[in-house]
Amino acid sequence: MAYRIQVDGISNSGKTTLCNNLSKQLGYKIVPESIRYLENRLNEKGDNILYVPKNIQEELRNQEILFDLEFDKWFDANYFADHGQNVVIDKSPYSIVATAFAFESSNISGTYNKSLEFLDDFIEKAKRYKLYSPDLLLLLKADSSASSKRNLERNHHLLSVWTQESTRQKQEEILEKEFQELDMKKALIDTSNLSPRDVYDEALKQITSL
Repeated sequence: MAYRIQVDGISNSGKTTLCNNLSKQLGYKIVPESIRYLENRLNEKGDNILYVPKNIQEELRNQEILFDLEFDKWFDANYFADHGQNVVIDKSPYSIVATAFAFESSNISGTYNKSLEFLDDFIEKAKRYKLYSPDLLLLLKADSSASSKRNLERNHHLLSVWTQESTRQKQEEILEKEFQELDMKKALIDTSNLSPRDVYDEALKQITSL
């Protein structure tokens, strides 16, 4: 039996690192985050495809494209699992909603409610195509100090937004709210004081309990 593991969490909580470690250590097939899907498909940098939004209309355009890509990710993950390949999915559609909520604290606002509509459409489409939900959702979190440090180490176009404590709190608030409401196998891992190996070990405990 092949597993579909989904890894989500706030910005720079260690999602992609965990996905890479599951691939290296256990041979999991990585279904990358949506922007990487676009980069791989078009052989172009993500910022040149989905440009940093300057207004509500551009943000809504990006959201619609990203939700379409999330469907592609779920379709592919189901395909791999149906053919016996364990899969780890980097990020979930809930991250799009959490980002929209976080942006309410910036100059891009008014898109959170629309993201919820996109999410409902995504869920209904997944049901029509009879796509299975992940077997396990791992939600990663990091405290303010760890998150800010990791964000500063990366070259974000929206660095001034992501390093605001209000942004981190809003993103975390929505992700944890959705996490609590989901009726599925799930686990919350606080990566603030954990090494990548420690995070992998915690994830492995959850996977082996399936």
